[in-house]
Amino acid sequence: MENKDNSIMEIDRWLKWLKRAAYMGIGVFAVILIAYAIKFRAFYDGVKAISNLPNDWSAFGSLLSGASSLLGAVGTVGVMLLGIKQFKVQQEQIKQHKQRQDIFEKKQCDKWEKENEMLSFQKYHMHYASFQELLDNFCNDNNLKITSRNQLYRKIFPHNNFQNTYLSNDETNVDEINYLIDFYLECLNELQRLDSDKDQAILNFSHLITMRLNIEHPLESHNGDIQIRKSEGNFTFSGLNLHTIDSTMKYIGRFIISLQNFSGSQRDWLSEASYFRWDPINLVNIKDNLSQHSTRIYIDNTLYSNVLDLQSLVYKTFGNNIENTMNIVESDTAFSKYYCSITSLINSSENNKNPDELRELRHLKDQLYPHFCEIQKNIT
Repeated sequence: MENKDNSIMEIDRWLKWLKRAAYMGIGVFAVILIAYAIKFRAFYDGVKAISNLPNDWSAFGSLLSGASSLLGAVGTVGVMLLGIKQFKVQQEQIKQHKQRQDIFEKKQCDKWEKENEMLSFQKYHMHYASFQELLDNFCNDNNLKITSRNQLYRKIFPHNNFQNTYLSNDETNVDEINYLIDFYLECLNELQRLDSDKDQAILNFSHLITMRLNIEHPLESHNGDIQIRKSEGNFTFSGLNLHTIDSTMKYIGRFIISLQNFSGSQRDWLSEASYFRWDPINLVNIKDNLSQHSTRIYIDNTLYSNVLDLQSLVYKTFGNNIENTMNIVESDTAFSKYYCSITSLINSSENNKNPDELRELRHLKDQLYPHFCEIQKNIT
């Protein structure tokens, strides 16, 4: 801009000199005409008159042409300089307009960029808040707690941040969702199969809910809790209770389905798992195949242990699975009803079952007899 201004100023200086030259040329032109008129005027009979001679007019024309050539040259140069000046002024105006336009566009782009940043932040915040709401609903419905929620979010949406938020993108989310689905189906299959390693099945399920889903269970132990060994003599809750394995696997499956739907994954894995999806899990098979070294069932009183052992033997003898053990132990009415039903079942099967099996059943039932008598005494 400074170079342009200097060039215009230089043209202005030249125009000033040309203006002076034009005035001088006009003066010279006037002086020549006056001198010519004075020097070459003609008198006829004492009266001044214009010459009628062609030669005089030819000379006069040559004089005018020569005198006006300077004025013409000055005018031509002046017009040229004025044109150049006007061109440069227009160029300068165009440049200034372009600069103003660039400044405006930059400010507009900065404004749009800030608005996009705000929209991206709001989009991320709303998406993360919706994810938190999904977890809150799951925890409230199942009386659980999920820790490291941000870590779980990052696993499912690894590319989401304040600048970019993908609401539904199979290529982004497929790895973690597929891993959860495959691992869940593997755990469910291991728990349902009679010939599988139950210790490993429990360890795998514990890894699924604690390390992959970040589910934290209450520290208080309850009868029937399946525990895993963390260190010598130190056991921790695996996430499964012997009497609620089916319901636990169902709500974990529903939770994974919720995460899948939220992420936009389209895998139809329910049809893949239809042949074993919600089949009952054999609890006696779980109970009898835990090694008691790496896994164990938590038992805090003799009554619960005796009822559980009796239920397990009844299943092996008659095919009745373990059900409502906690209700039987905690309710006098339920216990009395169960005790009487087992007594009737044994008495009615004396001629149909192996005597050794019935003898063991009676032994376990007799261990419960004092508690039955105490209940009857309280009733009467």
